[in-house]
Amino acid sequence: MNKDRQYHFSLPQTDFGQLIDGLCTRRDAWAETARWFRGESKDPLFAIEECGDEKEAQEIADHYEEIIGKLQAQVERQREEKTPEPSRAPNDSDPRGYCIFINTFFQGAVPGLRESTAEEPEVENICIFASEREAQLEIVDYLKIRLQEFIDGERDFEDAITSEEFVEEVAILPDGFIRVSTGERFSSDGERSDPS
Repeated sequence: MNKDRQYHFSLPQTDFGQLIDGLCTRRDAWAETARWFRGESKDPLFAIEECGDEKEAQEIADHYEEIIGKLQAQVERQREEKTPEPSRAPNDSDPRGYCIFINTFFQGAVPGLRESTAEEPEVENICIFASEREAQLEIVDYLKIRLQEFIDGERDFEDAITSEEFVEEVAILPDGFIRVSTGERFSSDGERSDPS
């Protein structure tokens, strides 16, 4: 199981802009620190960030740039997406599966496990399991990782033994969306869609 857990947020456009501004400020501070180490800084009042050398500062600046790029790319994709056609309500003939969900502060319960394929590594889709037990075993695998991190001194005990994930049966609709018992729909990439 991938230890790099993915989180999903929903923000108003103004808040998103402020988030990007904050990330840009941190990126610029680290980039200026790298320039200071190279003797290229022109600002005599600039206070450098705490790090070991120019290489470390530049790597951190580059990481901020990568985060900013990912966020902006997601926004662009959402702007380009067309509103999907309403799905028909699930019925007994709809295929069924099981998904792992997680409760989030901004959006409530959302699909919490996504993965990409070798054919499309940049596209992450919701993981749908054939049985409830299969999904539960995936949560157990993640719990085992967290417990090992506690043993290794990398995670607090309470965090290690707390599982925020839960399994829910879903209907797999003809248009590729999934629908949960409350009527909420999610696209294959985990985005919530208004109930039809």
